[in-house]
Amino acid sequence: MSTSSGSSVGSGTTEGVFSSTGTIPDFGDALGCAGKIDLLFVLSRSDTMVDEYPTVAASLPLFLQTIQSAWEDFDVHIMTAPTNKLVPWGMPPCDEQCPLNGDNGCEPFGPTDYPCWGYDNLDSCDVTFGAGVTFPAAFEASNKRCELYGGNRYIVSDDPDLEASFECITRVGYSTIAGTLAATGMLAALSPELLAPGACNEGFLRDDAMLVIVIITDVYNGGDSPVEPEAWASAILDLKNGDQSSIAVVLLNPDGYDVDNPVCEGPGAGNWVKKPLVDFLGFFDNGIRGSICEPSFAPFFESAAEFVVETCELYTPQ
Repeated sequence: MSTSSGSSVGSGTTEGVFSSTGTIPDFGDALGCAGKIDLLFVLSRSDTMVDEYPTVAASLPLFLQTIQSAWEDFDVHIMTAPTNKLVPWGMPPCDEQCPLNGDNGCEPFGPTDYPCWGYDNLDSCDVTFGAGVTFPAAFEASNKRCELYGGNRYIVSDDPDLEASFECITRVGYSTIAGTLAATGMLAALSPELLAPGACNEGFLRDDAMLVIVIITDVYNGGDSPVEPEAWASAILDLKNGDQSSIAVVLLNPDGYDVDNPVCEGPGAGNWVKKPLVDFLGFFDNGIRGSICEPSFAPFFESAAEFVVETCELYTPQ
């Protein structure tokens, strides 16, 4: 069922699945996992996302709504993983500027709504790399504490304002620093240490739910070590006892180095030889990929949402 190589990367959508109207389709009565999904977002907040981020933020709610529409009783956990290991919270220039500006943001280095007060109100998980993001702080970020129902660092289905909570934890914005470690952040968020009882992400990963990982980045690399993509994939599969049917991966990244007619252009676009996240995707039976250079991500996210629903319909928890 994998579309990691069969999906239409150039168009950012799988052929024949959706139009680009943004309408939510009728899936009928979806079966399979019955909508029990653990959904992990791995979102770059690098300064290089300045052009792409507004489009990402506008498109993500449609992805959730489309999946949610497939099940009357949608049972979901949703978490956002951090992707900058050196700066787990905030923006470095604001460390020094906030004491000077008080509660008036950290201009000229950051946004006017930057939560300077946050530096004195962080908990241990806020500054633990891998802990679910509940306090985004950056340009175009939520810039507030996301008060999630149940007190977890991830959203649960019982949240009476699930859509607002979703927007809060996924609106990570972009910072003044470069660098995104998507695979490193993903593995940290799903590490046994952070999933353990009493740890930051306790309870996020369920044995009988399908794991869906959504990676969005504008850089080719994935980690901060020489670990190979096969090892990343092996670690994820181990979490689900090797069951390929229980995992789906959605990847939105540059396409300028490995397709014949890339959407991404510019100096070096056709000469990038490293593609670890694409290789990571290839180790899974269920994967779909789009280009980060598309002018609109709505068609891709619609296609990705239907892909997740179809994968879920075929998954039967052991």
